[in-house]
Amino acid sequence: MSAACEVDPSLDPTLYAKYDVVGELGAGAFGKVMQVREKLKGKAGRLYAVKVQDFSTCREGIPVEALRDVAILSKMKHQNVAKVFEAWVSGKERRLYMVMECASGGDLSRFLRRIFPPRKVKVDRILPPEQVKRYMFQLLLSLAHVHSHDIAHRDLKPANVLLNNSTTPGREKLLLTDLGHGRLLDSLGAPPVRHTNPTALGTPSYRAPEAVLGQRTHGTAVDIWAAGCILARMLGCRCSPFDCPLGSDYGSLIKMIDLLGLPPHSRLRALNLPHCLILPRIPQRSKAEVRVRFLKILAEGENGVTITDEEFDFLYDLIRFDPAERLTAAEAVNHPYFDDLDKQEFQHWAADVGGQFIQPYTPHIEVEPVYEPPSIEAAHAQTPPPAATAAAAVVPPAAAAAVHEQPQENGHRYHMRHRRNKKRAAPSAADGGVQHGEGGGRVMAGEAKKGRLQADKGQDGRANEVERRRKKRKLG
Repeated sequence: MSAACEVDPSLDPTLYAKYDVVGELGAGAFGKVMQVREKLKGKAGRLYAVKVQDFSTCREGIPVEALRDVAILSKMKHQNVAKVFEAWVSGKERRLYMVMECASGGDLSRFLRRIFPPRKVKVDRILPPEQVKRYMFQLLLSLAHVHSHDIAHRDLKPANVLLNNSTTPGREKLLLTDLGHGRLLDSLGAPPVRHTNPTALGTPSYRAPEAVLGQRTHGTAVDIWAAGCILARMLGCRCSPFDCPLGSDYGSLIKMIDLLGLPPHSRLRALNLPHCLILPRIPQRSKAEVRVRFLKILAEGENGVTITDEEFDFLYDLIRFDPAERLTAAEAVNHPYFDDLDKQEFQHWAADVGGQFIQPYTPHIEVEPVYEPPSIEAAHAQTPPPAATAAAAVVPPAAAAAVHEQPQENGHRYHMRHRRNKKRAAPSAADGGVQHGEGGGRVMAGEAKKGRLQADKGQDGRANEVERRRKKRKLG
């Protein structure tokens, strides 16, 4: 048992009443993480990690992100999500204490920096493929559990993934943590949540293109994109494939477009991307082109890393520019990439996902549009015979009435006359009315009646002319 550290008077006495402080695991902008041991009589207690966050300089008090982190982690019950056992606030100092599951291996970011240092130094070490699969499988299991509660992490990166050391190298357990940016998404038919400032979420190197372009209704697909960036790092990239030296969204977006191209502008507008109009018209790259460009990114590391077809297929399905084309976390655990992984130890971990292991995987298949001119036989086959044309000319009464009832923009006199005669009764067929329909019958019957009146008027006029000439001859 490690000896307890000296008492820090700045910390809350409640901490020392329950735990013995063993040492400090790390420090950050808002506080530090300490390793503590539970006080038990007569036996050694369990080790925990206590995250102490100091918000004494914040005018608004404890930020809502910190409280959201406690609320979401307390709700999650999964082997690959960091557990929060208790939390409290010291009101006077405005410090938030979170007693969490202890991860003695540090975070994934520190682990990857040891394997692939950021500076350009030739390194012969690479992660074994089996270890990469185990890490990615556990990460996707944790995301599937979080997404099953309609929650998106929105700040997934290696620094927010913890490693729990194991006696066997390569069999460490991953723990997803830091859900302060997590958000409850739409569920049960509710409208999608509108994010107030999507461009300020997450880390630029791991931010999905829809978040960079200002989409306010993005969902869990942003976590899948970040998981793809983490996979690229474990496959041999020194940093995220979309990392920019200045850490700007603009530089990351340029790298995204250079690697993947762009979907059609009609699709970008359908995604409600406010900043899509400023994008150039670059066609979407094929899968083979993306592979060639990604191999160039791996070659920049100068460590001779290669990538198999299976690894690239899985990576390609995670980093699609269109979020609708990416895999979900539940689909990703069924990808053929994990077929040779022993999943027996993960079966009970995946129970909360709903038994997703038995669901079939449906890969995304790209179909290139091919135009074939119709043949002469096909054109003749599509032309209806005269009998069919004549049969189609007989319009049902309801359909004819609906056609004549539609208002016209130009106010044609035919339709104006139809509206004037709308309330008149349609004459029978014996009166000369052609009854093809209710409205059409009235109009055609009216035309027939008008013709008869004009004919009668013409006959009366000729008779009157003959009578007038006869009287004139008598008078003469």
